[in-house]
Amino acid sequence: YPTREWTWTLTVDETTNIANQTAASNLALDIAAQSPLLVPLGVSTRTTAVNLQTDLAITPQLSITGRVGYTRLVYLDTTELQEAWLAYTALNYKLRRDILLTLEYQYSQIVANVPLASSTRNYLSLGATYKF
Repeated sequence: YPTREWTWTLTVDETTNIANQTAASNLALDIAAQSPLLVPLGVSTRTTAVNLQTDLAITPQLSITGRVGYTRLVYLDTTELQEAWLAYTALNYKLRRDILLTLEYQYSQIVANVPLASSTRNYLSLGATYKF
């Protein structure tokens, strides 16, 4: 906490999934860090994720959030490997006590050593939240 209005959070997580299923599954493992990767339950994997987030309250009504993250997914007993990068920023404006406006941008990139598994995504969203 550099100041009351400004916070930093660093998370590091490593998850090993040893699968003993014989049938294929369309379910995904929930990893602790935000990542664009889906980790299949039916495959043995080791996932390492690092995320750095900062939140800044500019005024009582206006705040900004920024996050960068890296995830490495190794498929055990194979040579398959996926790496993902994530960058996220959000601008929040509290219009009233019960209405929040949010503008979000997210960039993600997945790099894999198998064909047709790599991707890049740019995502922009504008939303409103009403609490009653």
